[in-house]
Amino acid sequence: EVVSYTDNRTRLAICFPPSLAAEAPTLASRSAAAETLLVPLPDGEAAKTPAVLVECWTLLAEAGFTRSDLIIGLGGGAATDVAGEGAAGPVGAWLPPKARKPSRSSRPSAMRPLTHA
Repeated sequence: EVVSYTDNRTRLAICFPPSLAAEAPTLASRSAAAETLLVPLPDGEAAKTPAVLVECWTLLAEAGFTRSDLIIGLGGGAATDVAGEGAAGPVGAWLPPKARKPSRSSRPSAMRPLTHA
C-alpha cells in the first residue's frame, strides 16, 4: 500500500486530476508524513505543460520539499508524468530566494498543506 512509503518522510505531495479530488485528501489523512501538500492538476494532457510543471516546482519549493520527501502521482498518465517530472526537477534550485523561503501568509491559495497528527 502507498501509505507504507510515507514512513520516515517529513513531507508528502499528492498530484491528482479533478476526477480524483475526493480521494487525495483521504490518502493524505492516512499518511504517516508530518505534512501533506495537495497539488491539483488540470485534466489529462492539459497537465503536461511547462506552466503546470513550473507551478508544481514552485509549490514544492515554497513548502520546503527536498529530495528526501515523497511525491505521489494519484491516477494515471498525466498525473504520474507531472509527479515524476516534479520529483526529478531541481526543487527550488532555480527559483528566486523569495520563492524559496516565503512566510506562511504568502503561500498561494492552491497550496493546501495538511498537518497529520
